[in-house]
Amino acid sequence: MKDATKNIELLDRFMANEKKSKLWTVINISIFCLLGLSIFFLAYELKKSNAELDKALAQLDKNNASLQQDSISLTKTVTKTEGNYDSLKKVLDTVLMVLKNKSLPVSSNIKNVITHERPPENRDPVYTVFMQCMPGFERLMPPLVKDLKAKKYKVPKWEVVEKIAFDPAIKYFYEEDAGEAKKIAALINGSDAFFRKNPVKVQKLNLKAPKRQIEIWVGEYQRKDVQQLIQQTATDTKRK
Repeated sequence: MKDATKNIELLDRFMANEKKSKLWTVINISIFCLLGLSIFFLAYELKKSNAELDKALAQLDKNNASLQQDSISLTKTVTKTEGNYDSLKKVLDTVLMVLKNKSLPVSSNIKNVITHERPPENRDPVYTVFMQCMPGFERLMPPLVKDLKAKKYKVPKWEVVEKIAFDPAIKYFYEEDAGEAKKIAALINGSDAFFRKNPVKVQKLNLKAPKRQIEIWVGEYQRKDVQQLIQQTATDTKRK
């Protein structure tokens, strides 16, 4: 009788321990499931944040390239304005010298040019077209220069712009130059297979510049990955 009682007690203890073991197993499994779900949620949020960061950095890179383009445009404007000022100053100095120095022999034709206002000549306005391209696009420039000069545009020496990327674009500064910019765009878009695939976009810049000045930018914007943008930002910061 005593042995039977002991066996029953041992069986009760075994069953109680078994229940506790199952309970702890369920608890442990639940904890691991919660941890797993937390990890998956954090991974999803991290991926989402990386995508937003990638998008923001790409936009920042594009804005930076646009600012550098505007800086180049502004530099050209200042240089041209200074050149015009120097030329005008030389002419005025010469006129003043002629008018003040009465003993200086001057022909009657020259005096008439100085003292009499000449009627304006009816000419088509001459547009100056500055051209820039990214490295690797140099082959497209000579044919464009030839076509533009054939249309009586004034085209200074084109230049290669490094360190920034940009899509094909034509930029102008005044509303009255918009029509001419569109004419040039049509000329360029029909000139080469590259432009038929990547047509130039006409953009207006809010910068002070001489009238009848237009810029052509030839290239292809390439989006950089996050790591490249971070490395570039770090390099630029060190240089500063």
